[in-house]
Amino acid sequence: MTHVIEELLGTTEDIGQVARVIRCLEASGDKWLVRVLRFGESKNGWIWDQASGKQMLPHLANAPVGLYQFKSGTAGHASAEAQLAADGPVMRNIVADLQEPRVEPDGVYATLHVHEDAGWLKQKLLGLDARGVLDKVIGLSVDTLSGYVPVQMASGVKRAIREIHKLHSVDIVTRPSADGRFLRATASAAGEWDLTECAVVRLEERAMDPETKTPEPVKESVQPPKQLELGATAEQLSKMQATAREAEQTLKQMQESEKRLATAQAELAKTQQAIDITLSDRRVREAVEASPLPVPYKTKLVRQLSGAVREAAAIEAAIKEETETWAAASPTQDPRGFGGRPRIELGPTSIDKIQVGLDRLLGVTRESWDKAMKNSYFDGLTLARINEAHMKPHDEAAKDRGLEFTSLRQFYVEMTGDTDVTGFTKKGRASEATGLTTTWADALGVSMYRKLLQTFAEPTYNERSIARFGSAPDFRTRDAIVLGYLPDIAAVAEDAPYVDIALPSDEKVQYAVTKRGNLLPVSRETIINDDIRTVATLIERFGRASRRTLAQFVWNFWIGNSLWDVDGVAWFAAFHGNTGTTALTADAAGSAEVFAKISQLGAQLERSSGKMIGAPALDSLWLDVPMALWSVARRLNISPEWGAGVTNQVYALFGSPTDPGGSRINVNPLFTDATDWGVHMAPGSGGRESIWIDFLGGREEPEFFLQDQPTVGATFTNDRVTYKLRFEWGGDIVDVQAATKNIVA
Repeated sequence: MTHVIEELLGTTEDIGQVARVIRCLEASGDKWLVRVLRFGESKNGWIWDQASGKQMLPHLANAPVGLYQFKSGTAGHASAEAQLAADGPVMRNIVADLQEPRVEPDGVYATLHVHEDAGWLKQKLLGLDARGVLDKVIGLSVDTLSGYVPVQMASGVKRAIREIHKLHSVDIVTRPSADGRFLRATASAAGEWDLTECAVVRLEERAMDPETKTPEPVKESVQPPKQLELGATAEQLSKMQATAREAEQTLKQMQESEKRLATAQAELAKTQQAIDITLSDRRVREAVEASPLPVPYKTKLVRQLSGAVREAAAIEAAIKEETETWAAASPTQDPRGFGGRPRIELGPTSIDKIQVGLDRLLGVTRESWDKAMKNSYFDGLTLARINEAHMKPHDEAAKDRGLEFTSLRQFYVEMTGDTDVTGFTKKGRASEATGLTTTWADALGVSMYRKLLQTFAEPTYNERSIARFGSAPDFRTRDAIVLGYLPDIAAVAEDAPYVDIALPSDEKVQYAVTKRGNLLPVSRETIINDDIRTVATLIERFGRASRRTLAQFVWNFWIGNSLWDVDGVAWFAAFHGNTGTTALTADAAGSAEVFAKISQLGAQLERSSGKMIGAPALDSLWLDVPMALWSVARRLNISPEWGAGVTNQVYALFGSPTDPGGSRINVNPLFTDATDWGVHMAPGSGGRESIWIDFLGGREEPEFFLQDQPTVGATFTNDRVTYKLRFEWGGDIVDVQAATKNIVA
């Protein structure tokens, strides 16, 4: 009704006409214009915009509107349990439904139909509207299952709605978060309001046309009287003035809201643009890093493509153009890595046959590869990646074994046609090689790298049993944050506020990724002497040395009882409650001491809360022993008792007695002390960690590169080709509560 009066105030100065409208438009409370939600940031930190509002529309059509009243007197959404039990709103609480949902510039609007059995609600709404407090006392709120992205706003991190998966309910509430509200009644007792002509169509009263005998709606237009009754004019004028003031105030509020919405939308657009650029920059770096370009070219290309949103096709085109430019400028000076997929992938072509033949010459077959990788520390993704990159030619060549080389010189001649091993490829050989695009040094490097990876994976150091492997994006110092534990959850009395929980302390450990590597030359004399055994053995040792270096880095924290950066105390110390001095023996005393170490793990106290952590998961435990105690550790695990009915309380605790290969006994060749031993938990078990190791870019295996082309560099001056191995990682002790060790004098 207020809306009709406001419109009349703009079209007529006749107070009598307005008074007549007031009398003829007596609201029924059946229908209401409502705003379901306002665009912008809600009180709960959700950000709604027109795109998310449009996604909401299909869910709002015919949506039931509930009213749930709680003991405190407030109205809000039903509990998740109630909605789950009813698969939606609870029937007895449905008081209305929504029709004609639509998106307006400032929010989502609809027509709300109050149900016939909710007469009390109609009266309450009309009463609140008459007193001008309808939008201040109650409102509307939506409960949805939504997809969102976090965005950084001036007031902190908020959640921008991106998609609506499900509408749980629309409810009448006392504290709407997204400013959903009742705006005005849109129906009188006679029917729908015609706001343009200020006339009422009485749908239930119809005049009969005397000729057609058909009902016809009657329109009663409101005509201004010639005179007003003086007794009523002052009262009506006062009401009209109050209404005008209220309308003016409402208009100001709407203008302010529109300004705030515009500011929020601009900030959201700016934030989304920053997110898009960040994701694009990440795609650029990943694509450029995977290209064969040298580092200076990669750096240049990343700098050119960063700072704007680039599509994948544009990135690929830029990399291709830069690669062609680089290839034309320096066709003989490109260092290449051997970690990627071979260039020729369709069937066992000539280069595949040569490559597989050379692999076999160096001792790399599908069977030997699978055996080495079976017990490697590689995670599933890394293993799948290197299998795809290196074993696909072998799988393709299974039907056609390809070439069988018996010597390194035979391979060299097959690749180059240089029968005298002069170091220079015969002219015309490239055109006769049926698609060969790889030099002999490339092919040798690929096979050497496969041999290196195979031997890298073979040793058993069990690094992953005590260290969590991760990824580092660069060489900068990293902060590893280990949080303490929370206290007990507080009791909350009826109608009492919740209080913030006491946040735990955090502990910081710092470390950085460092680079390791060496060069490995292969001389012309090695090829002439046909010394394939030397090449195969050297690359095998290179792979083993790479793996041992990493394992030594990990286990040196345990071996040397390194200081923990957090408190400056040795990892295994009485202060930490995780050490002892008793020797390990294969008897009842030995099994009791092993159990005592496990009990030490359970007796560790939660930092911040001071509560005991509790017994560890038994299937997460590893027994750490040097080679000298292997037999003792094995007897402790496979002996059910120690005679005279004395039960072995750690029997089969470290794996099945009948499956030695599945045992969790870490017999570590790196342990130099013949008597020290301990027990540790697998990383992440019960929320506990010991060591973190981060590899640059998440690459858990070393890289292998050809440094020189056959006609330049050391090859030209020293008659040799040189290969470079590079391996990059870093790490440190992050916690002392997941391992124990007896340091035996």
